[in-house]
Amino acid sequence: MYFYYMVYPRISVEYEYSLLNADLTIDAIYNKTKRKNVLNVDLKTLETAFPTSSPKMNGQRNGKKTDCSTGDMASSYCLIFPNNGENILLFVTPDDHMLDMIKRVAPRAFSKKTTSDFII
Repeated sequence: MYFYYMVYPRISVEYEYSLLNADLTIDAIYNKTKRKNVLNVDLKTLETAFPTSSPKMNGQRNGKKTDCSTGDMASSYCLIFPNNGENILLFVTPDDHMLDMIKRVAPRAFSKKTTSDFII
């Protein structure tokens, strides 16, 4: 019985991203029937963003991790937001249109260069 009521409804999880002005809302949809709000963030506070397959990911281990992606490292992005002295690492899988909209709201987050970007 426990499996049927607690585990089974969460086997199929899809994430819906909606962007209104600079507010990104992420909802989890369980079994295509139940919706739960996961996170609301202001993209104006976005510190940095990069693909999860990027070498920049190696240095980003600290912070609260929230995975709202499909699990595909090739098409997922890591968005880092500051929150009360610690970072929120948000993993998402945006389509091309959503990625363009995020870049329009927070263009500096995608263009930052770090010392790990340069090969010596």
